[in-house]
Amino acid sequence: MIRLKTGLPVLLALAALAASPGGADAKKKKRGKAGAPACGLAFLPLVEGAEWTYEHFVPPEVEIKPGSLHQNPPDVVKIKVLKVEDDGSKTRITVEESWRKVTVQNQLVCTDKSLQVPPTSFFFAGAPGGGVGIKLENLQVEGESFLPKRGVGESTYQELKALAVRTPGEGTGAEIPPARLEVERKMTVGGRQEVESAMGMHRATRVDVVVTARAALESTKDKPYNMPESGAAMWFASGVGVVRVESRLGYGWKLSEHKVAGAEE
Repeated sequence: MIRLKTGLPVLLALAALAASPGGADAKKKKRGKAGAPACGLAFLPLVEGAEWTYEHFVPPEVEIKPGSLHQNPPDVVKIKVLKVEDDGSKTRITVEESWRKVTVQNQLVCTDKSLQVPPTSFFFAGAPGGGVGIKLENLQVEGESFLPKRGVGESTYQELKALAVRTPGEGTGAEIPPARLEVERKMTVGGRQEVESAMGMHRATRVDVVVTARAALESTKDKPYNMPESGAAMWFASGVGVVRVESRLGYGWKLSEHKVAGAEE
């Protein structure tokens, strides 16, 4: 998914740091109204049944050095809102994200104060993620993600800590020690710009996301490994969502299709 080898450790950390869905709520849940974005988020309209399709492209001024190790990102990433549930205090949005033969489900949670996005979601830092066979324990989240009342008008900072346990493949007999992960996400909001997607031109707000991370095995937790800094510029258009992404690691995504349940083609 990352074109440069230096980005791979960060991707692995983000893949492991999946925000686990909350437990079953004792209160009866109700579905969000069709056509009404969850928590009134115009900059990221999470409506049940909404779909986004993104096509990969190489951003301008990106140079891949000859002989450098890299993995080619998927050509297409598809995202669909499966379910919106509101219990009166929180709204939980279940989102399915797929590329190649991988399909993962992420749960975004919003209140009247904050929208929390798990690191495995495309909407966290403009890249597909997801850890296969990884169990997250003791997840701790501090700071803010997106602030609904301000839209994307305010910069934020967030820290995540967890213990990641990976299940080895069946029959391998391998023993994979757990790792302590620490991830920081800084979001800086810029001005509105005219940007292009595969659907045309958009008037969108630029948001620069910087992700730093470190990991340490339980057996050597006093010697954490500092991972290379990563991040991306993301553009959010009101009523549409993310329309363009340019990563400093050499990949980019352009919105090629956006569907809303019940809307006319």
